[in-house]
Amino acid sequence: MPVRKIPVSTVAVTGQHARTGANYESGLERDFFELMTHDPLLDSAEEQPVTIHYVDKNGRKKRYTPDALVKFKADPKTGIAKCPMLVEVKYRDELKEKFPQLKERFRAACRYARARGWVFKIFTDVKIRGVKFKNKHFLNGYRDINPVPVHQDAIVVELRRSGSLAVSDLLSRLTPDRMAQAAIIPTMWWMVGHGELCVDLNSPLTMSAQIVLPA
Repeated sequence: MPVRKIPVSTVAVTGQHARTGANYESGLERDFFELMTHDPLLDSAEEQPVTIHYVDKNGRKKRYTPDALVKFKADPKTGIAKCPMLVEVKYRDELKEKFPQLKERFRAACRYARARGWVFKIFTDVKIRGVKFKNKHFLNGYRDINPVPVHQDAIVVELRRSGSLAVSDLLSRLTPDRMAQAAIIPTMWWMVGHGELCVDLNSPLTMSAQIVLPA
C-alpha cells in the first residue's frame, strides 16, 4: 500500500500505469513501470511503498520515500525468485548534480532494503529508456494482432531446419516475394513478443537481427 498519494498535476506527467496499476508522477516513472512489465516474472510494482526514517551526519532526523517496490514470482524452472527491488527513479543528469545531497538517503535505503532481504537500486533515464525498452515498445505494437497460423508454422519449420537466421534471411527463405514477406512480418514480431521466437533485445531490432527458436 503506497504511503503517499500522488496528486494530480497540471504541470508534471501524472497518471496510473495500466498494466501494473501503479501511479506515477513523471514520464520517467511511467516508463520505469512499463519497463518492469517486460519481465515475465514480474509479480507486482507499487509506487512509493515505504517511508524510511534515518539520522543524517549532522544528527538531524530525516525521512525518505523511494519511488517504487518491485516484486517477482519464482522462476518455474528453478523455483527461485529474484530479490524484491526498492527503487529510486532519477534522470542521470539530476542524479549526478544532486548526488552529494542524496547519498545519505540512498545509504539509508540500502540498509533498510538489506534488512528485509530486498535490494535498493537506482534507475536512470539511460537505463530505463535504453535499447531494450525501445525494442519492447516496438514489439508491443504487435502484441494484440491476430497472427496467421500458416505463417507461424512456416517460420517454426524453417528455424528448426536452419537454426539461427537474420530476419532478412528468414523472410527470403520463406518466400522471394517482397509483398508476401511484408505480410509475414507482423506474425513474426508477434511471435517474438510472445516468446515463441527469441532475439537479442539488447541490440536494435533490425533486419540483420538474429532470430531463433527458444531453447
